[in-house]
Amino acid sequence: MSEEAAKTGAAALAGSSAGSSRGNLYRIEVTQPPSPNSAVVRQSTAEYIVPFNQLSKKLQQLNSQGRKVTGVSPA
Repeated sequence: MSEEAAKTGAAALAGSSAGSSRGNLYRIEVTQPPSPNSAVVRQSTAEYIVPFNQLSKKLQQLNSQGRKVTGVSPA
């Protein structure tokens, strides 16, 4: 194996390659169930765009607020 190929392989294993998804933005789609006192049976929806390093924290925050995550996709 050439020295250049070894460096490229090591960089890919370390997660520092140019195609790494750690810096990308993600779209979180959520719904909020209607309040129990509301006569309207409608769900509001919202989308949040967050970087990868804040994705877990935002998902936990939305869950604690009672929102239901309907999808997570790259933005």
